[in-house]
Amino acid sequence: MARTWDAFLSYSRGASGPLAVALERGIEQFARPWNRLRACNVFRDDSSMSANPALWGTIENALREAEHLILLATPEAAQSAYVDREVGWWVEHKGVGGMLLVVQQGSMAWDATSRSFTPESPIPPSLRGAFPEEPRWVDATWFVTEATDPTAGARFQDLVADLAAPIRGIPRDELIGDDVAQHRKTRRLTRAAIATLSVLLVAAVGAAIIALIQSNEVARQAEKVARQAEEVARQSEEIGEQATSIAARQLSALASGLLPTDLRLASLLAAGGIEMEDSSLARTVLLEATVSTPNLDHFRTFPSDITVVAPDGGSTVAVGTRDGTVYTLGTAPGAAPAERLDLGEPVERVAIAASADVVLARGQSRVGVAQGGQDPVYIDMPEGNALWGLAVAPDGARWALSATLYRVGSEPSSAIQLYSTGDLDPDTTLEDPLFTAGGDFQHSTQDMSFVDDTTLRVMSLRSTWTTTDLSDDASAEPMSVPWNPWTDLFDTPPTLDVVIRAAQTDASRVDIWPTAEAPGNDAPLFADVALASPSWLTLSPDRSRLLAVDSTGIYLVPVEDSEGAAEGVARRLSGVADVTDGAFLADSQSFVLAADDALSVWHVQSLGRAVDASAIRPLDECTAIPYFNDCRASAIGVSATGQSMYTYDLESRTLEVAAVPGSSGERPSMTWTMPGDEFALRNPAWVSGKPPAPLVWLDDATLATIWPGQPPDASQVPAGIVAWGLGLPRDGADAIELLEAHLNEDGTVSVAASDGRILVLDAATGGAVEAIELSAADGESGYDSARFSNDGITVTLTDPGEYDVATVTAGPDKVRIFEVSTRKLMTELEVPAGMVLIDATVVDGTLVVVFDGGPVWLIDESGAGETRTVSSTAARNLGGLQDSRLIIRDDGIVGIPTANGLELVDVTTATRVNSIPLPYGYESAVRAYAFEPNGGALITTLYGASPEATIATRLELDPAVQVDVACATAGSVVTAGEWETLIGVLTPADPPCS
Repeated sequence: MARTWDAFLSYSRGASGPLAVALERGIEQFARPWNRLRACNVFRDDSSMSANPALWGTIENALREAEHLILLATPEAAQSAYVDREVGWWVEHKGVGGMLLVVQQGSMAWDATSRSFTPESPIPPSLRGAFPEEPRWVDATWFVTEATDPTAGARFQDLVADLAAPIRGIPRDELIGDDVAQHRKTRRLTRAAIATLSVLLVAAVGAAIIALIQSNEVARQAEKVARQAEEVARQSEEIGEQATSIAARQLSALASGLLPTDLRLASLLAAGGIEMEDSSLARTVLLEATVSTPNLDHFRTFPSDITVVAPDGGSTVAVGTRDGTVYTLGTAPGAAPAERLDLGEPVERVAIAASADVVLARGQSRVGVAQGGQDPVYIDMPEGNALWGLAVAPDGARWALSATLYRVGSEPSSAIQLYSTGDLDPDTTLEDPLFTAGGDFQHSTQDMSFVDDTTLRVMSLRSTWTTTDLSDDASAEPMSVPWNPWTDLFDTPPTLDVVIRAAQTDASRVDIWPTAEAPGNDAPLFADVALASPSWLTLSPDRSRLLAVDSTGIYLVPVEDSEGAAEGVARRLSGVADVTDGAFLADSQSFVLAADDALSVWHVQSLGRAVDASAIRPLDECTAIPYFNDCRASAIGVSATGQSMYTYDLESRTLEVAAVPGSSGERPSMTWTMPGDEFALRNPAWVSGKPPAPLVWLDDATLATIWPGQPPDASQVPAGIVAWGLGLPRDGADAIELLEAHLNEDGTVSVAASDGRILVLDAATGGAVEAIELSAADGESGYDSARFSNDGITVTLTDPGEYDVATVTAGPDKVRIFEVSTRKLMTELEVPAGMVLIDATVVDGTLVVVFDGGPVWLIDESGAGETRTVSSTAARNLGGLQDSRLIIRDDGIVGIPTANGLELVDVTTATRVNSIPLPYGYESAVRAYAFEPNGGALITTLYGASPEATIATRLELDPAVQVDVACATAGSVVTAGEWETLIGVLTPADPPCS
């Protein structure tokens, strides 16, 4: 049943927390009848609100129900927006009746003339002028100065009585008498209880004597109690495990929801979820956090919200915060911020020299300069002047400040003062400016920047700029770009080397003008991106990329010139929200974003936070079959220990064998152009992106190639590769192709042939062991693909059906599952008309059938039971001849290549687990995937736009490693405020990543 409230406590937590707690308990217990829990109910936010409620709604309900409001008056409470809102609600809805004033700090005084409290009185704004006459208030200023426990003395009891009397509606003297009477009554009851317990003690002694006599019965009962205790302990353990499981699921669910907007907090909660319980949900969310936003490298948090950032000429940034502190921070992981300045007011601008030795910052009324290890210098500006731009020369020798000066009898003017860093004078003011700007600069100099050590560029709020040579004070003619202040937003990077313009509403593109040359009406550079209410724009130093923030998110956009040349595609960034500032670093490949108290470091070409990479051989250009839109393709295979891998170039038939990225192996890279015959051009295996001879790892050092006809001469085969030939027909309609090979646990290799046979070979010699005859395909060309299950027990064959020359069609496709050893046909499935089959194979007893742009079917390999589906509309035909086959992990997870990356499906639960996106810049790259045999990593080959961008990557899938990555990404632990807001309970002693 909901509680009703006799009184509501309004106070500032920082100033009045202990007194509020003591008054709540004192008023509720004062003169309490012995048979009641409380004499009355007092609402105090921390003790009366459940975890994570709708905050104001709960408070408003309590205010509505309460008959009295107790205000603990302090200067902090007078300035608190929350206290003012509570008091304002009370005055608006209930007047000042029922309000009790307690003065804890400050001086309370009544001005009889104005019939109001004096300005120095510590009351909130909403209470001023509310009382028609001087109210009574209770003095509690002694509470914080009391040498001993302030709640133990008579003064506190008097304070409680002064408040409890009007709340209870009982005169104070009568209420104090009731309290004394209740105290005496309690003492009488205590004496009676002691007497009763004494009698019971005598009885217990007697019972003990009897128990000694009946020792056998006691032993039996003791054994029974022990068994009951064990059962209670077991149930308690189960309850504890259930509670832990619920908490772990809560952390994982919260982490998943936070990924788009707060990757730092999501990473911490994902790590906490799996540390509590290693479940499929926890693993899914942890992997999602690991691969989400691969361009975001790590976070660094600060004690206060970040207001502004500025880069130096390398990889260091200056960071200004709301509490007035300025830091410098290297952007490498693990770098610690160095405190450089403390303005004592929110930082609005920062500037940093190229060497990072000189750092400047300004607030509204003062400027701070830090140079090397010297003490900072602070310059206070005359009251009434407005500070604007701040700049430091690259060598740090001089810096400049602009301000709008307001002098009596004169028009306001924008003044720029030049300072020498090595000869700072704290008494310097803007009375003698370097020069006074006119025209567009007269009232508003927004920003400025040193072009070099002696050239200063100044920008006005009206997108007009001028450049001044400080060596001879010569200024160039002002320049400007077309700009409508009512409809356009314009911005500049810290270097002021360009002006960026976008429409404030529904911008379809962003225009960019270099400031070093006279601009025209048409921008020479632009970014093709649609923005809704953009708020912040900046450009990389090499002018290749734009960062834009609007009401929908953050965008990284390639910049185009008049010929439309651009590098990469536009991408929306996730992982942070509410960005207040940011900047590119000097290399144009990295940038930082500030949101709340966290600075995030990003790398444009990053492949991910848990990814190792190494160079591989680029694919050759497509020339063999010109009617394919892209005949390039790559196959990939990983050895049993995950140390070695091969890649195969379809076009040139070039095999490369190398060490897996990040592995401990020292295997040198080796390439071999595999021989082939003209029939290979018509080979179904070739057309589907496979090598002319199936490949299978025998061990880390040996890769077997299995040829349908005669193998290459041994002199042509490089070391580490063996070539076996099966002597099958190679000409005409009788030609037989090899589709798939599998290494079995018994030391044999199974090879699936297009005629429906499984050829079993000795893995040591390649010699024939047996041939297992399965049923033949319907069409003359035979089966066109085969997939062995991971254990080699079953094989899935795809039959394209009879080819019709007249209609140039085949089909319908049929999928058949055979148990290899018994030759038993376990299941046959006909692909429905209109559906494009991508792949089919057996995983842990389940046939997984993948279609292009449709659901994934999961069917028991025996054909019994209902078909389960995993809904998806992903495009899985990668175009041309790329390998679109699914990959299998031993835990029942399959990876399905899609146009956007790799889709992960859990066969056991029939759920779509996750998706692993393609890195930035590789959205249209040819690629291939493979799991390491132990499932610990995902290997991907990515063939980018240049040889330098052709790489193999290894994504770590071990949860223990991913936890380390998540913690390193976050760069901090969950704060007490974050934990209590999200979880609703006190922060644990060892929060995630601590």
